[in-house]
Amino acid sequence: MKSTSKTNSVAKQVLFDTNVLIYSLDSASPQFEAVRKLFARVKNGEIEAVAAHQNIVETENVLVNIYKKSLDEARDAIDNVLFSFNFSLICPLPSTISLYHRLIQRYSSKTKIDIYDIYLASTTLVNGVDSIATYNTKHFEGLGITVISPGIGT
Repeated sequence: MKSTSKTNSVAKQVLFDTNVLIYSLDSASPQFEAVRKLFARVKNGEIEAVAAHQNIVETENVLVNIYKKSLDEARDAIDNVLFSFNFSLICPLPSTISLYHRLIQRYSSKTKIDIYDIYLASTTLVNGVDSIATYNTKHFEGLGITVISPGIGT
């Protein structure tokens, strides 16, 4: 696992949203096979997997509270994914909050917005990553980030 916000890699950097990380750990999920194919693209060097600290915390939360894993099991599961696929890690930068506030202002007229996903998009963009793999495609539309839905065009 790399802890750098930018790399010199030629592979396209793609942030893996929490739902993609969860489906990668749940072989019973209907999305598992499509997510597995996305991870194969990481292994063959076509894309570089990126995760934000927020994704790690959210994944652990889902594993503990929905999948009823212990904290140690949750940590070990996400660590295994991050290390096995050499994820780059990103975190909020000082400019993240100002971009977040601009995006919230711009999209506050939507009937329903997910402020956590807007914050994640802000973190992603200020770190120079402009693509996200997610099943919550509508949450990221119009935020200036390319949305990839595993199994649909991947």
